[in-house]
Amino acid sequence: MDLETDLQNAMFAIQHRPDDDGPRLKYAALIAATDPAYAEFIVLHCAMWARTASSDDEARLMAVWEENHERWRQPFGALADSIRFSRGFVDEVHTSVLNLVSTRGLDLQPIRQVTLEQAPHGALAGPVVQLLDRIEKLKLQDSSGAAEWLEFFLQDPTKMSRLKTLEFFDPLDCRSLTRRLSWAPDRCLTHLAFVGLEQTDFDDECAANLCRHASMSTLRSLILWNCNLRAAGAAALATGNFGDLQVLKLGLGQHTHNAVGVEGAKSLAASAPLRGLEEIDLDFNHIGDDGLLAWLDGKRALQRLRLRANDLSDASLLALAKSDWFGALRVLDLTSNPLSPRVAEAMLARSDFQLHSWSLAGTDDAAACARAIAASERSSSLRVLYLPGGLDDDAALALATSPHLPALQQIWLTTSALSPATVATLEKRWGDRLMTYNLSAAGIPWVKA
Repeated sequence: MDLETDLQNAMFAIQHRPDDDGPRLKYAALIAATDPAYAEFIVLHCAMWARTASSDDEARLMAVWEENHERWRQPFGALADSIRFSRGFVDEVHTSVLNLVSTRGLDLQPIRQVTLEQAPHGALAGPVVQLLDRIEKLKLQDSSGAAEWLEFFLQDPTKMSRLKTLEFFDPLDCRSLTRRLSWAPDRCLTHLAFVGLEQTDFDDECAANLCRHASMSTLRSLILWNCNLRAAGAAALATGNFGDLQVLKLGLGQHTHNAVGVEGAKSLAASAPLRGLEEIDLDFNHIGDDGLLAWLDGKRALQRLRLRANDLSDASLLALAKSDWFGALRVLDLTSNPLSPRVAEAMLARSDFQLHSWSLAGTDDAAACARAIAASERSSSLRVLYLPGGLDDDAALALATSPHLPALQQIWLTTSALSPATVATLEKRWGDRLMTYNLSAAGIPWVKA
């Protein structure tokens, strides 16, 4: 066979075995004589993703990329700045429908993730499905009109058959959207998201539509951010047709439009299908102490618990510290809850304390919490610590000199009230791992020290 045929066969193998580095390395060997820079990039990039690259390899990878990336992007024209390479080839594209269908060469790349600025319409629907046939993840930034497109491809299991992740941003006509998802019994979606950044008409009825579909049984992750959910929506989720759901996210910062409340939290806690959750995000959902207490009975699989701004007091958080499953937690966000240092102390008293990420931002006495963390040997598991607000010099210095924080990769603190000497000590200890919150920093709250 000639070189061109060999290259075509290697690319075919890359497209159909996207997780295997073998075909990628074979392609690199084939072009080593004609394009040594790209061949070297493929080899080094695969090594980096496999975590076998040395620091010298990584430095060389960056040098090769800086010298050549414009040439490698140039054939993709309007998409040159909207593509991402992974293991040597284009893996992700962020573009408009028109640019997607008009750019040559995309069909030859092993693309796995696509973000479209809007849903395809009319005559473009077919070409888009053909181009996206091998992708695994699709995001629609403007999801208006998405229901019609779903109808076009969902009923045919041969179209976009590898699709595992589907995300809708600012979706409208969600009742129609969620009904159409029932037409995909042969799909094996593992991740589904509805996100209302500016607007969405997703509501409790849409949640009920979703949860009765057989196609939801393969989901591992469900995100419903800013989706106007109330207790009825939570009750629908609690009875959902979930077989292996591991992640449920109902938060999204202080602007969430979800408010499942105490009753919604109780419904979710009592749900048998949700008993195996590894992560629950209930930020800003107003669940209160009674809502959290409902989660504390028996064994759970929870590893990541996000409870920002839920009006939680010591009453429920001390009970959380005593729960059977607290020792399994690796991420705990208690930001903006009126808890006292007793909570931090009780959690650190657990012999099985293994938190990797802990947020106590906005607590009643951050300084006392900081001193408890600095003094405890159990803090050695922490990799990320959020403690902005309320620190004094003594508490900050206790953290900076603690022998119990060797694994810390990020620490978030407010420094505007600290002395220059204390800030210098923090910077000396943590370097670029220190993230500071300084209200005087030109209107930019979180900045690197």
